[in-house]
Amino acid sequence: MNEHVTPTARSDFGAAIQEIVESLPPSKQKRIKVIAPQKPLWIIGDWDEIQQIVTNLIDNALKYGGDDGIVRIVVSGWQDRETALRLAMREWQGGARLPLTTPEVEHDLLYCTLRVEDQGPGIARQHLPRLSERFYRIEETATGKSGTGLGLAIVKHIVNRHRGGLVVESVLGKGTAFSVYLPHPAELGSNWSDEAALQQDLGTP
Repeated sequence: MNEHVTPTARSDFGAAIQEIVESLPPSKQKRIKVIAPQKPLWIIGDWDEIQQIVTNLIDNALKYGGDDGIVRIVVSGWQDRETALRLAMREWQGGARLPLTTPEVEHDLLYCTLRVEDQGPGIARQHLPRLSERFYRIEETATGKSGTGLGLAIVKHIVNRHRGGLVVESVLGKGTAFSVYLPHPAELGSNWSDEAALQQDLGTP
């Protein structure tokens, strides 16, 4: 009902991710590797809905990434729309990739990107366009697990409301990555670069 109501609140994307990761059981935390800047990454977003995005993507990656697979989370900020989309789809060799929703072009906006990668069996190319449909499910023969088909539909709804983008990239036998990119508050501008910070591993519990 609120998908067309643009949020006005400000949230620290990095803090939301850290809070969700720290709330997981230690056995799951050990499987997660976070690469993110140490500075706050403010975005236009409702805190509860931002946490819902992070929770759903991490839960999916842990569930379908195998019992011992590492979940890699990469966060970066202050990119224009084209750069954010490029970071969301890092072009794994031989990968299939598809934007599931994209924001309207607003040249003055900068974006923060979250990419969540698993090491699961991957998803066949023909399934990608339907992944964010409600109740659409894929039986994962390699893991024997299937979900409700609602998690990614909820993520897409929230991303649309926040005027952001959602991207999937997958390689059979290698894994799947889901990425979202959400706008920074326009008034903050870009006064620092986080390229070096992206090399820092902040989350191998």
